[in-house]
Amino acid sequence: MKNPLKETPAVELTVRLHEKLVRGEMSVDEVNRQISEFVTTHPESAETKIRNVTYYAESLSIFEFLLKTEGKDFIRAMSQQLKSGKSMAEIIQGLTAYPKGIPQFEQAWVAWVQAG
Repeated sequence: MKNPLKETPAVELTVRLHEKLVRGEMSVDEVNRQISEFVTTHPESAETKIRNVTYYAESLSIFEFLLKTEGKDFIRAMSQQLKSGKSMAEIIQGLTAYPKGIPQFEQAWVAWVQAG
């Protein structure tokens, strides 16, 4: 699943402004002013808000699923692998329970959610 927040104009603006801040081309106050102005003049649509909330709900559910099915040691190892640049698809495919990768993992997760 893609993080919808990474694809929003507000995030793109924030990243660009923080790059200028790091280079010393802009003050913190100016960054904050421009972000506030943008957010005030470009309110999120209901569709965007729903997509963002759904993303976080799914993320939390997947985390809980992995914690319950794979355990704390896996979560620690997964975090380290993500930190070192491995993709979630690679990590999932490496699990013996999901040799077919993400589609198989997604089926198991959906069944877990439906079982409640």
